Amino acid sequence: MVVIFILGMASICSGVCDESQAEQNYQAAKALMKGEPAQHDLERAYELMRAAAEQNHLQAKASLGYMLYTGRGIKANEHEGLRFLKDAADEGSPTAAFNYAKIVMDQSEGKTDVALSYMKKAADLDMEKAQIALAEWYYFGDKGIPVDYKEALKYYERAAEKGNPLAENAIGGIYYEGLGVPSDQKKGAEYIQRAANKGMTRAQVHLADILLIGDILPKNKIEALKWLFRANVQGEVTARVTLRNLLSGITEVEISQALAETGLDREAALNTCDDKAPPQPKY
Repeated sequence: MVVIFILGMASICSGVCDESQAEQNYQAAKALMKGEPAQHDLERAYELMRAAAEQNHLQAKASLGYMLYTGRGIKANEHEGLRFLKDAADEGSPTAAFNYAKIVMDQSEGKTDVALSYMKKAADLDMEKAQIALAEWYYFGDKGIPVDYKEALKYYERAAEKGNPLAENAIGGIYYEGLGVPSDQKKGAEYIQRAANKGMTRAQVHLADILLIGDILPKNKIEALKWLFRANVQGEVTARVTLRNLLSGITEVEISQALAETGLDREAALNTCDDKAPPQPKY
């Protein structure tokens, strides 16, 4: 029996289906999950995603596992969801490996080694956010993982090759502070500047600090102010703290020059009262 679904002419079929049918079911399921929530048909999306997964569609298995685990559009079934995620991860899905690793790390005591192995699988499949996640696990020593700056640096560097500003800022800090590697403040400042140029607020504050100290880059109060103002208008708390401590020693001429060169609104740039920071990228 074949049940026809109009969107994309997708259909669910019993028995053996060819790869094109599995792909149609997967794409149709994805389409039903996009757009505004009011336009979603998650029940139908689940039916199609399950059909594609049972037709051995790898991405569908990964998606179905996450749907089952989280209960999106269906009654949650964590056990079955984890089974689909693990199967898809073992078959080479970086998305499934990433999600499985995160779940195991967050909810399973004594399974850090399992979480690490699956996150490494995702990272080795060149998944950027898995590389960042691994780097941060090693950098911060999350959930019993020993702090290992060399391992953290290895994965940050792989993400930085893709131009990831979070990774660039972290690498900058590692070299600047000499964490697990010989200190190279010049190299550290270069990485921090890359991230700052891409708009990462924490890197902008770090760069301002370097410019105020003047030991690696030429001391330049105006440039430091410009970076602090850029970070501050985005709500970066550390920029506001630095500005509070700095403004009493800055002239109106210096403030006006920095504002003119950035084109930022004066009130927003000089606001040091609101301590709410914007969310940083999460991986």
